[in-house]
This record gives sequence, structure tokens and C-alpha cells, in this order.
Amino acid sequence: ALGNANKQSDIDLIDVRADATEILEKIVSLSSKFAKSQDSSFLSTEALNAYMRCLNQSDPNASAKIADDFLRGMSSNDLYKGVVLPSPDLNTYNTVMSLWSVVGGDESQVGVNNVYQRLEVASLGEGNGTHLRPNSQTFKILLGTNSRKDNRFCIENAKEWMEKIKTLLEELGDKEMLSDVDIYNAAVSRQDNKIISNDNEYSPYWLSLGKSFDGGFKNITDDGSEKGMEEWLLDMETKQVYPTIETYEAVIQAWIETGTS
Repeated sequence: ALGNANKQSDIDLIDVRADATEILEKIVSLSSKFAKSQDSSFLSTEALNAYMRCLNQSDPNASAKIADDFLRGMSSNDLYKGVVLPSPDLNTYNTVMSLWSVVGGDESQVGVNNVYQRLEVASLGEGNGTHLRPNSQTFKILLGTNSRKDNRFCIENAKEWMEKIKTLLEELGDKEMLSDVDIYNAAVSRQDNKIISNDNEYSPYWLSLGKSFDGGFKNITDDGSEKGMEEWLLDMETKQVYPTIETYEAVIQAWIETGTS
């Protein structure tokens, strides 16, 4: 229930951070009083993952940093108010990456890439989480975030990172984890950028996200040439990777959510 609290209504997202924090503190308090060992603690990985998904999305930067701090503490089983933090699982890493993905700009890419690098280390058995392994969601977040430049879709970045993702999948020995069309779709997806706020002071950031798709998804490069979604779709068809409904939904949904139609 905790993880499903941030439900989107027709108008807004419900901010449940305060309620989620109160629940988390009760769990920590009970664990501190009654749990005799980490195994009997009420503070589970699933509970912390759910808490992270309840963080206030109207301030994505602060939320990403809070979640990242929890991830670091979980990775080394630090104490949190006298209770040992549980080890992270793959959902923990994906959740933190998702939160960084909505921050925007270079900081978003740095945050996502940093968390992915730590996941790689953990998956190799250095430290906790020896059985961690990136999944399709991990790579979709990684590609979608890095296919941007100045909060705009950048076809050069998308192509560069598409090849990187394919190489990573080959290194994992699982090229079938993502189909070619999944990879193309991930590059144009806005991931979890469903950030809506009643705070008027927050609107400039929200509107800046809409600029990612101004001009029909065209990106003005330094030499003045226009490259964008049209070329991306053409590249798909040239390689006989045909757009799906998800491809077009990624384009249409951006206009709907930002109100820039």
C-alpha cells in the first residue's frame, strides 16, 4: 500500500511524503524496540523501496538525493536511527535511477549513471548484493536519461547510447533482454517525468520539461541543422525496426502532459 500511495489523479499527483515518512518512522521505532536481529527487523528492503516511491515529486532533486543517501546506507548496512538498514535489491537501484531521471539536465545524467555504475560493482560481487543483475527497466532508464541534451531529445546522444546499451547487453550475455524496438522506444520515452505541482514557483521547471518536445521534437544543433524525432523514426524504418504504438504514445503523451499542443 505504501508503494502505491503516489497515485496520479486526472489533475495532480497526491503528495504523500509526509504520511510515508510517518509510517517509516513507526517501522523504525518498532524495529528498534522489538527486533532482536537484522533478520527480525520490520524495516525491509521492500518497505524502503516503497518509501522512496512516495517521495515528493514536486522537488525531484531533493527526492533523488534522499533516495540516493538511503541506497548508499543500505549498500553498507549502515545504522538508521539505531536500526541496521537492509541490503538493496535491484528494485532499489531502479527506483533511485528513476528519481534521478526526472531531475533534468546534466545532474540527472550524472545521478543515473553513478547509480548504474554502483549497480555494476554490486552485481560483480564487490560488496553486498552479489546476485544483483540489471534488467530491462534498468537499461530503459539509462538510455532514456542519456538521450537528452539540455533537457531536449538529442538524436546524436540517443544513437551513441543505443550502441552502448547493446554492448552492455552483449557483455551480460543477454541480447534478447531488450528488442530493437524496445531500445528505440526507451530513447524517446520521458520515463517517469510525470511531475505536476500546484506550486506556482515550481512551474518554470515543469515548463522546461515541455521544451524537450518543442517544435515537433526537433533539436537545433550547433551547425543550425534540425534533427529530431522524424529522423529517429526514419532510422528505425531504415533498419527495419518498425515503430509500435508505444513509440507514438511516447511522442503524443509528451504533448498531453506538458500542455504544449
